[in-house]
Amino acid sequence: METLHINKPFTFPNGSTIRNRLVKSAMAEGYMEPDCLPGDGLITNYSRWAQGGWGMLITGNYMIDPKGMSFPGMLLVNNDTVSREVQVAKLKAFASAARANGTKIIAQLCHPGRAGILIPGRGGKNIAPSPIRISFGDGFIARALAALMTGTPREMTREDIDNIVGKFASAARLMAEAGFDGVELHGAHGYLISQFLSAESNQRTDEYGGSALDRTKFAVQVIEAVKAAVPDGFIVGIKLNSVDYQTDRSAQATKEGHVMNTEKQLQECVDQFGAIAAAGVDYVNVSGGTMENPRMANGPPKSTRTKAREAFFLSFAESFRASFPDVPLMVTGGFHSRTGMEEAVAGGGTDLVGIGRGACACPSLPSDVVLNPEVADSEARVVLKKYPVPWWLSWGPQMVGVGWENNFYSAMIRALGTEQEGKKN
Repeated sequence: METLHINKPFTFPNGSTIRNRLVKSAMAEGYMEPDCLPGDGLITNYSRWAQGGWGMLITGNYMIDPKGMSFPGMLLVNNDTVSREVQVAKLKAFASAARANGTKIIAQLCHPGRAGILIPGRGGKNIAPSPIRISFGDGFIARALAALMTGTPREMTREDIDNIVGKFASAARLMAEAGFDGVELHGAHGYLISQFLSAESNQRTDEYGGSALDRTKFAVQVIEAVKAAVPDGFIVGIKLNSVDYQTDRSAQATKEGHVMNTEKQLQECVDQFGAIAAAGVDYVNVSGGTMENPRMANGPPKSTRTKAREAFFLSFAESFRASFPDVPLMVTGGFHSRTGMEEAVAGGGTDLVGIGRGACACPSLPSDVVLNPEVADSEARVVLKKYPVPWWLSWGPQMVGVGWENNFYSAMIRALGTEQEGKKN
């Protein structure tokens, strides 16, 4: 079989090379020790993925601030209740297992901003670019959930901004010291960086708000601080939202009943992309959705053309590529066949293919299926089990249903680790 494009090495702008284009993307793992650091089970999972032929592995969210947690049970660095020495030691064990067999390991760093879940004892309100509460919908249950779970955030001061920029940098420095190959800054899914980028959640009147480019300032500062904190050759990527969400220029997208000007949105996103690319990121991971409209799980409404091409956000990535051909792109979501992955990379729409749930269902998906020459194209597919949302959850906000599905995959991750640990004992 002729060498597939997805089986060819890829070199990032900083000179780091991965052996193929298949990336285990970040997922909500919810699998940590009481000190909010990875334990034996999660280490076992990543060791198993490392042996599965992936070019690169991206961890689930590492929260960078104990006062900002997207959900209980998330991994946490910059934890003032755990010594730096202990954090480095545990992260080193994790990184060593994940890098086995020549696989690169990337830590996803995140601050949830207004999307953080209020946890007793963590202290104070959530912080955000503007004091605008997240919306789960207009119904009573949705409004009550938003008030109880996230509350109305406090607008960030300049001191807050400098503090959080510093926490991203210190988290990246910690990961480099622990032996990780890079970090991915989470600028999608309605978390803090994404909140600064969005005109809906960022209504500031200072230098961090206003035009599309001004709203990019926080993201650029985070990138610059992180790059200054890590050694040469350390990968710095960022995950960004697509223009919510269907980017076919012949159609208009709708959100919450309002028609959006997708051409204007697209141009603003391209402008922001340019500023972020100029800051020196090594790749951009294109995804989509927020807690308010969680398309990251199932993708946008699909046209016939999109269904044929599999990937949820490929058309949007191609819009970026037209303006910035030299910026490495990764598209996450929707890939389910070798043919679809190969066409996306060979056609130039993306450089890297991000796969999340498929990595849970088959940890060795690259070596056993997608890149295995003995498996025919017709059989080289990602097979996912459906987890129907109970009818009674359909009355609640959409994010509750998505959370139901995510819980199954988080449980699958824990089961993989437990199963392998049991085989060792």
